[in-house]
Amino acid sequence: MHLLVRCSRHFCKKLNIPALSYGEVAEECCRPYLGNHSKFARFVVNIFLIITQFGFCAIYFVFIANTIVEVSGLEKTVNMRLIILALAPLAILFSFVRSLEKLSYLSVVANICCIGGLIAILQYLGRNFQDPRKYHAFNGWSGLPRFASMAIFAFEGIGVILPLENESKNPEDFSWVLNIGMGIVTTLYLVVGVFGYIAIGDGITGSVTLNLPDNALYNVVKYAYAIAMFFTLFIQFYVPMQIMLPYLLARFKVRRVKRLEYILRAAFMMFTCLCAIAIPQLENFISLIGSVSSSGLAIIFPPLIHSITFRNEGLSKIWIVKDMLIILVGIAAFALGGYFSVEDIISGFKL
Repeated sequence: MHLLVRCSRHFCKKLNIPALSYGEVAEECCRPYLGNHSKFARFVVNIFLIITQFGFCAIYFVFIANTIVEVSGLEKTVNMRLIILALAPLAILFSFVRSLEKLSYLSVVANICCIGGLIAILQYLGRNFQDPRKYHAFNGWSGLPRFASMAIFAFEGIGVILPLENESKNPEDFSWVLNIGMGIVTTLYLVVGVFGYIAIGDGITGSVTLNLPDNALYNVVKYAYAIAMFFTLFIQFYVPMQIMLPYLLARFKVRRVKRLEYILRAAFMMFTCLCAIAIPQLENFISLIGSVSSSGLAIIFPPLIHSITFRNEGLSKIWIVKDMLIILVGIAAFALGGYFSVEDIISGFKL
């Protein structure tokens, strides 16, 4: 994230412009070497962003449907795919909201639901701790690629870093704000992950909420998270729409643009629902998106862009080695995580 911000600031200063998107930074770094073909770099980054964001939306659909099926006790009578399909009309209706400011109100509701749910989850886990000595200290190398994929997915926020930095009142303070923010996120992930495993063990699901007891209090918590995910879905959906719609709508007459935009929004939201219906496996879907899309955006591209940007700017050998090591980690996560995720998805369909 810091590498991407550093490159963005370099090109903004060089071009005397206030802000650049992730794709534009990739394009500018390749321009001295590819000339007019540097647009391909922006295209690649935007494709990864679109896949990642649509993947997030599909995963949210799977999570919401999982929660509804579990809380309602319909596991044996209703197919989860039907729940996802039933959510589609409401999701399409909300997808017509085009203003990020209006979507932010949904985000506030989602955050309130998440905070209340997190408190309830932590107190449940704290009251159900098991003896940690009953678990293996290390569960084998085969699980590491899956872990890496899910961890990358969990931390993947690279797509919003530059928009946040661009909108900051004091951009020079963004570095420490980013450090504090990621520190808080890391702490929360560690607490929930470690406490969840100690309390629940190997039976823990893709979302700890699905391991909560079946009673009124925790059913409210599950529904609260489902509502939070539903409202957050449209903020994730906003990103690919901002990338795709200007390009698609530019080809049509102005008087048809508004109507066509609604049609495209409905079509893409329906496509997202169909992706969720096709792979209704929460853990494996998370791992797949994390390994294939998030590893490229969050780990491979930033150090690659950094090395290319400052190659002729006196970049030290230590920085080059560091960038290359990060890229190798990203490639390993991409290849191994993608392989095992696809393998797990195929195995999931056979069960």
